Amino acid sequence: MNATAKAEILSRYQDHIARFDRDADNRRRPGLSLVPGEPVQPEPPQRLVLTLREQEVLGLIATGLTDTQIGEELVISESTVKTHVKRILLKLTARNRAHAVALAARGRLLLIAPA
Repeated sequence: MNATAKAEILSRYQDHIARFDRDADNRRRPGLSLVPGEPVQPEPPQRLVLTLREQEVLGLIATGLTDTQIGEELVISESTVKTHVKRILLKLTARNRAHAVALAARGRLLLIAPA
């Protein structure tokens, strides 16, 4: 995959982030207020640490590969890939793979290697 294709994929995910944020703002009900002292956003973890392998898996998820394809690329089993994906979702508190990539792109955790 060349650098242009990788940049296009990252751009799509950044567009997804912007749409996600706009939709979240539109879903808020007017007139509702938070309990005093309640934070608007949950506090981010002090230091989010993805292992090197988790970063590799997340990068391959961002390119659109399936668990089977990621396993073949990294020479690991599909069940190991699924374990890495579960841990990534947990660490990023993401609802799904696309959300994980969007959050990682926003937090500059997504490493895209040059072609």
